[in-house]
Amino acid sequence: MTRTDGPILCFGELLLRLSPPGHGPLFRESRLDANFGGAEANVAVALARLGRSSGVISAVPDDVVGDAAIDALRRSGVDVSRIARSDGRLGLYYLAPGAGLRASAIVYDRQNSVFATRAATAYDWPALLAGAARLHLSGINPAIGSAMADICLAAMTAARDRRTGVVRRQLPREHVGEMVCGPSRDPSSARRPCRFVVRQSPRHRIAAAASAGW
Repeated sequence: MTRTDGPILCFGELLLRLSPPGHGPLFRESRLDANFGGAEANVAVALARLGRSSGVISAVPDDVVGDAAIDALRRSGVDVSRIARSDGRLGLYYLAPGAGLRASAIVYDRQNSVFATRAATAYDWPALLAGAARLHLSGINPAIGSAMADICLAAMTAARDRRTGVVRRQLPREHVGEMVCGPSRDPSSARRPCRFVVRQSPRHRIAAAASAGW
């Protein structure tokens, strides 16, 4: 029987978001606002704000940027004890919010981040998932690094073996599936250990943490 007590753990990359003040385009002004987030971190923060115990499994640089990212989660009530530290960089993205007829513009700069280059052997999934009620991860994860597809599959398999429910957020991006699977990987293999698959459409988004930078 799948357990229902314990925290919901969200596995994914923490990112630094740089965006112009207000709703202007990028670089029209000489400053950018900085906030921390990421798809899975957003879910963890939303859950914490709703009164549900949550935590993040990730990796950030062992420097002041990593300190700030962890502090941002901690201030929101998220358990950060499963976030690893190592030398390297934090992934980031530039976001210009849409206004009027202008669509939002986003540019990612996350290649070779600490999270993307972390080895599969660095994750002790039985220990990381101890006491968890659910494991949440998104479909973008496997496309981040060369080993990430296997890491995600190992995480979901370990969760299934421990009777920990798995929620996998499926993104509506065909190219992500191609990046994850490649010519020889079966796309359905990433869903086999899952108990739930959440499909996201443009009209159905998690917005509980949209304010305050998340």
